[in-house]
Amino acid sequence: MPRCRIYLFTYNRHDLLPRALNSLINQTFDDWTCELHNDMPCDDFPETCVQRLGDARIKVVNHPENLGMVGSFNLAFGPCTEDFVSILEDDNWWEPDFLEKMLQVMNRNPGVQVAWANMRLHQELEDGSWKNLQRTIWPAGQPSSTTDFNFPVARQACIPLHSNGAMLIRNIDLQRLQTPGKLRADFVEHVRERAFRQPLVLVHEPLANFAVTRRSARPGNTDGIAEHYFLLLCSFFSYAGKDRQLVCGIWEKIRQSPVMATHNLIYAGIFDKHCRSLLKEAGINDWLFFIAFQVRHPSMLVKIRRSKKKYPELWEYLNLRTAEQFTVHAKKKTF
Repeated sequence: MPRCRIYLFTYNRHDLLPRALNSLINQTFDDWTCELHNDMPCDDFPETCVQRLGDARIKVVNHPENLGMVGSFNLAFGPCTEDFVSILEDDNWWEPDFLEKMLQVMNRNPGVQVAWANMRLHQELEDGSWKNLQRTIWPAGQPSSTTDFNFPVARQACIPLHSNGAMLIRNIDLQRLQTPGKLRADFVEHVRERAFRQPLVLVHEPLANFAVTRRSARPGNTDGIAEHYFLLLCSFFSYAGKDRQLVCGIWEKIRQSPVMATHNLIYAGIFDKHCRSLLKEAGINDWLFFIAFQVRHPSMLVKIRRSKKKYPELWEYLNLRTAEQFTVHAKKKTF
């Protein structure tokens, strides 16, 4: 029986899928099996591509209907017999020693459920070529350097730590990691991270590559973004309470973002009593931006107010998983 099951998800990426597949079959660790999930019905390219490779470890699963990113990713968290699971997205690719080094980390940390590697960023150009941006998602470290993260980390209030396309997951309670179906695809990592067992381990060496593509399978609209942030913040501070370190930490992280998003913290502070402490750290510039945003989006107040009713399954999931995380955290503090 193979030690690792790889889920490779693809949707109409004929130009990129071969790169992802080649990065898999070129792994120095070869005791794996792969399910290539094709989410574009009637597209025979993935199957043709795999047939050309002639690698019996790769099985193509053609979806009879389009499941979307959220539905497809949930398939990776069903029952399986392998010790470890990993997700490879069709636009990203791994370094040849990704699996080998990630398994070494997991072997050294038998109590860890999730570890993920740093990723190099690559930009797709108009002519279809790729430019190495000479940046990584996290500061690059020595090959053997890792960092453990124990919940709660301030940024986890509404920003994930891990990356889907560079993680290795131990086969423990996988089905608990399935997310609600009514969820924006660009929030899958934010939400699922609330269910991971702690600690999470970051491998600072860049062992995977993240593609900044010209077109994305993620939603192209902004519908629901503010509501998702609101639910993430409310569920977090319902249990974090008035912990000033966490409050200041999330403000600092949001202010460092290249995209202005401080208005999300103010919405949470206004509409949820558990988030009132967020308002105490809002500065004049934060309030001015919030007012300007509200003028441009006058219906947002109503949308935020209705968030929990609009996304009841998501709210229940976040509330339950976050409560579990803080309960475990409290128990650890007593020892």
